[in-house]
Amino acid sequence: MCEIGLCAIAQPIGTQQCIVRSCALAWMRTARLKTDQMQKFRESAITVGAIAVLSVQPLFTQIEPLLAQPAQLQPKSTNRASTFRLPVPTGSYQVGTTAYHLLDTSRKETYSTEVYDLRTRKPITTPPPTDRRELMVYVWYPTNAKPGASTAPYMDEGFALAAAEGMGRDFGVSSDQFVQSVTQTIQTNAVPKVAIANASKRYPVVIFSPGFGSTPKFYTTQLEQLASHGYVVVAINPTYEVPVLFPDGRVITQSTVFNFSKAKRAKIQRTFNQAVEIRAKDVSFVLNELNRLKIKDPQGLFSGRLDLNRVGILGIP
Repeated sequence: MCEIGLCAIAQPIGTQQCIVRSCALAWMRTARLKTDQMQKFRESAITVGAIAVLSVQPLFTQIEPLLAQPAQLQPKSTNRASTFRLPVPTGSYQVGTTAYHLLDTSRKETYSTEVYDLRTRKPITTPPPTDRRELMVYVWYPTNAKPGASTAPYMDEGFALAAAEGMGRDFGVSSDQFVQSVTQTIQTNAVPKVAIANASKRYPVVIFSPGFGSTPKFYTTQLEQLASHGYVVVAINPTYEVPVLFPDGRVITQSTVFNFSKAKRAKIQRTFNQAVEIRAKDVSFVLNELNRLKIKDPQGLFSGRLDLNRVGILGIP
């Protein structure tokens, strides 16, 4: 299913630091083999799972920066007449999904990037509301939702707008057509914020880290499949490696540190090393936050329902 695989099943939280590190190093070694491809990292090696026959296909595309207005970013139901559905998961559970905005107050943000307004093609100089590390975490989990319930969009509109120009061009469609396809036309199997299934008291957790330049949403089919077999899948969106929409309407774009157009191999490797360290710290932070959710989840979904003595880490480079 992936080149790294499940690196840490049935491991308590206290042992996660070394596991995260070993998984991250394996991920980095795989990335090192792809240095020639990563020379074009500004054009982001993105794995697209839905449009190209709903499978995982590599695609190099330009991620266009964007400052989106909150009014533009209201999710829309994908249950429309002109939709097609991602492959139905094969597990015994239906799938629920939700997201969390997490702030690591103990860490300053390492990366930075210009934020642009697509209308003017000029940078926005308004500083971010915090200099701390911010993450969006997307969760897929087992549920017993009623058939026919409205499902979540394949991709949030913030990311879709940010990626639309380059990806639309690659697929031979307009930016508007691309946005409509990934936010309205493609129908997922996951129902937003529905109650977790009661078949088990607690469910094992899989932490998912996507490939460089990819949002976890591109792996929706694989993550829904895991959830349908009884796993709570927690996917971390790597802020500044890939565009991400925060709840206040901000779209953070890719950092210019990943512009390798004129970079030498040594600089590229240093950038990878730094990214590995940051991702490892992201995973450790998210594990701690999951322990908080297990005690008291503000969304009321996972309180007492996470088995953090059985945690796996899945990476797809």
